[in-house]
Parts: sequence; C-alpha cells; structure tokens
Amino acid sequence: MSDLSIYGSCVARDTAALKSGAWKIANYTARQSMISAFAGTAPVEGAVELDSPFQTRMVEADIAGNALEVVRASASKSDIILVDIMDERLGVYAIGDAFITKTWELEKSGLLAQQSPEPKHIDFGTEEHFELWRAAAERAVEAIRSTGLPAVVLAPPLADHDLDGDALDYMGASVESWNQRFDRYYIALEQLGLTVLRPPSRLAVADKAHQWGLAPFHYAPAMYEWFAAEIERVIAQHRALRA
Repeated sequence: MSDLSIYGSCVARDTAALKSGAWKIANYTARQSMISAFAGTAPVEGAVELDSPFQTRMVEADIAGNALEVVRASASKSDIILVDIMDERLGVYAIGDAFITKTWELEKSGLLAQQSPEPKHIDFGTEEHFELWRAAAERAVEAIRSTGLPAVVLAPPLADHDLDGDALDYMGASVESWNQRFDRYYIALEQLGLTVLRPPSRLAVADKAHQWGLAPFHYAPAMYEWFAAEIERVIAQHRALRA
C-alpha cells in the first residue's frame, strides 16, 4: 500500500482512482492555485452557498490559502506528493491584497456577486498571471522539498481529439494554444527542480465515457496507466534509497 498526498486536480485524482486497491489518498487538496495558496486569507464578503460539502470545503480552503500547509501536515502519512496544475487553467481573482482561484465551484457559490468592488480577473497564461504564479511556485517547491518526500508533477498535454477521432477545443480556444500556455509553467517547475512527468503525446486522447464527462483533460485509461506506472517507479526508487 502506498499513501499519496495530492495537490492538484482531476488528473492526479483520476490516476489515484485507477489504483484504489493499492493506493490510499492521505490528502487531496484541489481547486487552489499556487497564487492563492501563498497570498494569505482573502478578505471575502459573504458566505459560500453550495450544496456539496466537498465543494464548500474546497472554496473555503482556497479563500484561506492553506494548500501547502495541508500538504506539509499530511507528509508524515504520505509516500509521495503529486502536483497537478490543471486547476490553474481558469486564472485567479484579485481581492484586496490576496487572490482566490477561479473555479466553477466559486462561480456557483454566489460569492463573486457579493464582492465590492468587483474582483479583478487575472487570466491564465498572461504575463501578469505567470509572474505571480512563478513567484508562488518558488515558495511551493520549497515547501514541498521541506517534507523530504519525493514529488512529481503530472504534465499531460490536453487532448485535441477523443477515442472516436472527434476533434476537441476548450472554452473557444484550440487545444494547441492551451498546451502552449501550460508548457512554460511546466518548464518553470522543472527549472525549480521538480520531476515533471511528461507522457507521450499519443496518450492525449479524451474519453466520452469518462465518469466526469468529455473534456480535453478527461483522458482514456492509457494515460492514467502511464502515470500510475511512473509514480510507482518513483516511490520504489525512494524506498530503495531509504533501505
């Protein structure tokens, strides 16, 4: 049995689900940009109004900016940290001197309409977003290294087609343009010393039968199988070094 700490999104979650009999999730911190995680508690007016307890916890944790605190706290129960930055794709909102992550859950929560003035949106891939994120990533990597655990970044290209060969885009933009946006974030994490797992592009295929629906980041099983094998290899290497 291996214990995983996940700071990320659906790719890491769905990879872990593939190995549910052999892996245990010690921590799953989602829907929280690195920018938000190091900006302190955002001065948000009003209350979260969501039916899902999980979604409510995620939005409230993002407001508190506690992702890396949670990751460090779960380190003693973990064998590896999985970092998955897919949640960065929608950008962040600036509220006062802090930030919150733009997520579908935040949009549904009713919080944005309660803020005055209206929060400024900083779009993923812009220079402003990247500079904020790069500074936060330096602190995130330092926090992750302080745990002494191996850590890997899951870096799949978004899929531009599904298993039937049907073409995909995302939010009105080409998948190629999204992959170009993501790439410099992954390069930055490599430059900061994290191991970035880049699967073969042939595995970037979406699956209409995916339990969470069709999207360029909801992959056919082969993608998750590749990640699972790489994660197990890293865990085994770390255990051998400690033996």
